[in-house]
Amino acid sequence: MKPIRLDVGDIGEEVTRLHENLKKNGFEISPEEVKRKFVGPSTRAAVQACQKKHGLSATGCVDEQTASTIMEGDKAESTGLVKPKISE
Repeated sequence: MKPIRLDVGDIGEEVTRLHENLKKNGFEISPEEVKRKFVGPSTRAAVQACQKKHGLSATGCVDEQTASTIMEGDKAESTGLVKPKISE
C-alpha cells in the first residue's frame, strides 16, 4: 500500500473522506470542492489550519502524519486514508 499524500489538484474518494473528517473537526470546505471531490484552496486552508492547531508543519498537504491527526488514530485506519499498522 503506498503512503498517503493529498495535495491541491487531487480528486477522488480519499478526498471525500478527507472533507468529511475535516468538517467533523469543525473546518469549513467549499461546497463546490466537496461536490467535485477536489482538493482546492479551501481544502488546503482547512488542512493548514488543522496542521497549525496540532503543531504540525502547515504545508496544506496531507501526508500520513496529518491524515492520522485529522482522522484520530484508529479512525484513520478504518477510513483507508492511512495504511494500517501491522502487528508483529
